Amino acid sequence: MRPQCDDRAKPAEMTMGHLLGRSSEELANSVRACTELQWVISRLLEKSAHPDLVTEMHVLQDIDRLQQTLADLACLLETAAGEGPELVFDASAALGAMRLPSLRQRMFNAEIDELSPDTGPEEPNDITWL
Repeated sequence: MRPQCDDRAKPAEMTMGHLLGRSSEELANSVRACTELQWVISRLLEKSAHPDLVTEMHVLQDIDRLQQTLADLACLLETAAGEGPELVFDASAALGAMRLPSLRQRMFNAEIDELSPDTGPEEPNDITWL
């Protein structure tokens, strides 16, 4: 019998399949965000009477390339999630490597306070304003 990821378990314990599956979901969500971003930029550029058409095309192509890359990675991780043994691992290093508290919360089903006790309060939307 393969061990399953228990969502009530401490956040640092997870199976590789579960981590890969959640990573695939996050990438798929990013693909949708890129699609929306590409659409909004296109609409804004259309209203601005295309001040620099060559640059606009490069930006839109870069977003499209990013979108396709994220989609392929999402498919790859979804496929990998279903393969191989359900190895349980200590994800503390992964938690430490991730900067966005909301992403850590989604990936590891843990409260933000549990994941980053050493840091100060975080903005709920994870936006760093310039």
